[in-house]
Amino acid sequence: MHEPTYGTPAYITHYTNQLHELLTNYGTISEFFFDGAKSPEYEKKSIFDFPKWWSMIRKLQPQCIIFSDIGPDVRWIGNEQGYAGKTEWSMFTPEREGIGKTHNPYQNQGDPYGNKWVTGECDVSIRPGWFYHADQDSLVRTPQNLVDLYYKSVGRNGVLLLNFPPNKQGLISKPDIKSLKEFHAILNETFAHNLAMNGKVEVSSEYNNSDQFSGRYILDGEPQDSFWAADPSDSNPMLTINLDKPATFDRIMLQEPIKYGQRIGAFAIQAFMDGRWQDIAGGTTIGYKRLLRIKTVTASKIRIIFLSYNNTPALSNFGLFKASPLEVMQASN
Repeated sequence: MHEPTYGTPAYITHYTNQLHELLTNYGTISEFFFDGAKSPEYEKKSIFDFPKWWSMIRKLQPQCIIFSDIGPDVRWIGNEQGYAGKTEWSMFTPEREGIGKTHNPYQNQGDPYGNKWVTGECDVSIRPGWFYHADQDSLVRTPQNLVDLYYKSVGRNGVLLLNFPPNKQGLISKPDIKSLKEFHAILNETFAHNLAMNGKVEVSSEYNNSDQFSGRYILDGEPQDSFWAADPSDSNPMLTINLDKPATFDRIMLQEPIKYGQRIGAFAIQAFMDGRWQDIAGGTTIGYKRLLRIKTVTASKIRIIFLSYNNTPALSNFGLFKASPLEVMQASN
């Protein structure tokens, strides 16, 4: 914003030249982040050419993901606290919004009727700010806090973008690395063993009565390439998982086969306890991944009921897990 040509057509050329350098002199670029932040005084004289810049990125770095408030590949989630909405659709209509112009729930929740697939990206820093300050070494997020962010981003069908600011030596600092490694260890321990893996699945229906869409595929360890799908005529689609032995768990995972779209709008999960089915969890959207934190339950039968959906409900992966002792539940689901 302090470039002398800012706010004039010449700025387009200046920016384009900078962008060309970044895309050609530094190897593979994984993501280009168009931050929408700017002060009101600069808002009045902003002149940008996003279509031109996006086209250049596509040409010079075809695998690069483009981020902005509205995509085109991933969108801002509407906050910098690192969490997606409890309802989180990957569909989105960019034309409803603008880069650097809106901060509303639409970005945080997506749109089941959106005209583009623009997944929400949850950006947050491991420190109080985006840049390194030595006096903040004691303020690095704890591993447990990072786990909480993981459930509220990845666990709500979002993408977590965690900022690690380099220090004055150009390195990630030791407190940041320590927290990250412990965070990773907690996730590995929590999700190491799927307690439902050896269960048998009963279904209310299978698409076209075909074994290609068998319920057993939700427990085959393939999160996307194989899946169960209900028959379109099924007015009460559900899955029942009969575990090989009673399991004690407090974490539930569900995944949709998203290469066929995001379909499920609401679901309920029940456990058979004390001789009857009892509600233990539920939610709205699932998408690529939904992680639920619940009170500890011991059961041998679990039932998933699909309450609303915009197309034939399908599920590619299901899991039951017991949280690592290192994990501290800091917030409700």
